[in-house]
Amino acid sequence: MTDILIRAVPGAIIDEIDRQARALGISRTAFLRRRLDREFRPVGGVSTADLVRLAELIRDSGTPDITDEEPELVDGSLP
Repeated sequence: MTDILIRAVPGAIIDEIDRQARALGISRTAFLRRRLDREFRPVGGVSTADLVRLAELIRDSGTPDITDEEPELVDGSLP
């Protein structure tokens, strides 16, 4: 892994990075690593497994009693 040094980052930006990292309970380095990973992750294609999962998720989308319900969150995300 390569190290990166970024010079002359304004204090207000550093303060905001630190605030967001603290809110997540992680270090500044871990926060920046996550943000860089999310921003620059290689884009992959759609796999058959992706399409199967999508089909399972929308299978009941035409059923009125299903579409009127709020989605249930599991660990802070949709199932």
